[in-house]
Amino acid sequence: MTKNRVIIFDLLRIVAISLIVICHLNNSGIGNYNSLIFGQALGTWIGNVFYADLGNVGMILFIIISGAVLELNKKPMNTVIDYGKYMYRRISRLYPAYWLSLIFTIGLFLELNNHNFGDLFWQFSGFNAFINDWGAT
Repeated sequence: MTKNRVIIFDLLRIVAISLIVICHLNNSGIGNYNSLIFGQALGTWIGNVFYADLGNVGMILFIIISGAVLELNKKPMNTVIDYGKYMYRRISRLYPAYWLSLIFTIGLFLELNNHNFGDLFWQFSGFNAFINDWGAT
């Protein structure tokens, strides 16, 4: 059985990744790319009311794409065992990549900075948002 790819989702992923990279470039001090949305209006009341961060737009786009792709690829789940199999496949696919990227990032962070490491457990588990640590370190 082959998976059907929807090209528009791949294109939207590229756009979302680009928006997030631009936001990170903006946060690193390379440029002020968020002004691309409203131009000169950022310093006025209209720019403050209708301000949209490019990274937030990219993340929302990713959430929408993920939900659409999951809905298009869903299989019927009639029992608790079917749901358990689904959750096992999702966790076994997502968490190893998450943990490896987190270990790499922590190693890089330790190399570049001296920081308080009290929240590393929450970051490693992926539940730091539940303790209201949205940005993490």
